[in-house]
Amino acid sequence: MKKILFILSAFCLVVLMGCGAQEKATSPIETKEMVDCGVKTDCFFARLEKCEPTRFTSGLGPKIQFVITIEGAEDNTCLIHYLATENPMPIFKDTVMDCRIPKRAYTGEEYEQYFQENILDICQGTYIDAMKSLGTVF
Repeated sequence: MKKILFILSAFCLVVLMGCGAQEKATSPIETKEMVDCGVKTDCFFARLEKCEPTRFTSGLGPKIQFVITIEGAEDNTCLIHYLATENPMPIFKDTVMDCRIPKRAYTGEEYEQYFQENILDICQGTYIDAMKSLGTVF
């Protein structure tokens, strides 16, 4: 059961969010007004294309929820912060992950694929640490 919940949790991140290549930024994050997209996926992806500050809530039902925040652009990357607000596995609740993805337009499928292929290289934080502690290999 724990393995299924973990897989669902990871799948939620993969399907709805993703991260890209980490690289050291040399310029400060651009500052713009934060927009709250709520649960509107189209709003999130429209703002992600320009890496504009955005708050988005994503999840698989009420038991697995994430608040995703597009922090802004640094050079040609986009910094995205994830907070696991709800998860039936206590090891994941209230964990965080910061990721950098290339700044460009993504479809949901492209985002999912990029995330699946790169998560361990492009993201860091307590969510990744929790996944590693369970021995999950991507």
